Amino acid sequence: MIETSELRNVVQMGLRDIRYEVGPFITLIDAPSFSFHWEERPLLLRAQVQGADNVALSRTDLIGPDQIKEIRKELSIAGNNLLLLSKENSGSIEKLAQQILLMDLEKQGTG
Repeated sequence: MIETSELRNVVQMGLRDIRYEVGPFITLIDAPSFSFHWEERPLLLRAQVQGADNVALSRTDLIGPDQIKEIRKELSIAGNNLLLLSKENSGSIEKLAQQILLMDLEKQGTG
């Protein structure tokens, strides 16, 4: 690539004008395919869970209570931040949204 003064100026302007903050980080895990992903990429999944502010386990209505218990055990690194999402538990999405809002307010120092 040929670097010109125009390109350098555009890059510098872009870097100067861009400001962003990363908000609360959520790892979303598909409950029915958890076992497959845990076996195939345990280090990646573990790192995503450890780095998350919240972990949401989706489609829990498609698996049994024993499977949920096993997933909870495997994801113990998530602590109490594991939220179960299902179409039968309509309040779970609202709870997740509230947690995100609270984390954002705490980060801004207004919570």
